[in-house]
Amino acid sequence: AIAHEISYEPFYQYMVPVAGLFDTLERLAGSYTLAMATNRSRTAAELVPRFGLDRHIQFVSAVGPGVRPKPEPDILMRCLDHFGVAAEEAVYVGDAETDREAARRAGTHFVGFGDRIQDGPRVQEFSAIPDAFPAHGR
Repeated sequence: AIAHEISYEPFYQYMVPVAGLFDTLERLAGSYTLAMATNRSRTAAELVPRFGLDRHIQFVSAVGPGVRPKPEPDILMRCLDHFGVAAEEAVYVGDAETDREAARRAGTHFVGFGDRIQDGPRVQEFSAIPDAFPAHGR
């Protein structure tokens, strides 16, 4: 409950977007509708405009009342429902095994980013994400 009362504003100055983020989002936005699906709560919606991500990210789905955190598929299902996209047409990019499991439960494709994903489609650099996507999606 205290997390809802704390202002995270003083900490945003210490957050640095991952290398290649903006160029990658620009590239993906040409072919895909982009959303953020995160276990963060209210801070997710604050971060998107703060870092200029709202140029590309059209919807933010986060934990909240009736929306369970990953690995439950709720957050991803909200994105699919919002855009009217079938799960098999969607790709979820994540950096944790709970992300992979959420994608599996939601029925979406998955691309792992970073060292915490052990197998399956995985990239080490953010800029390589578009090349790891399956040939479909929107």
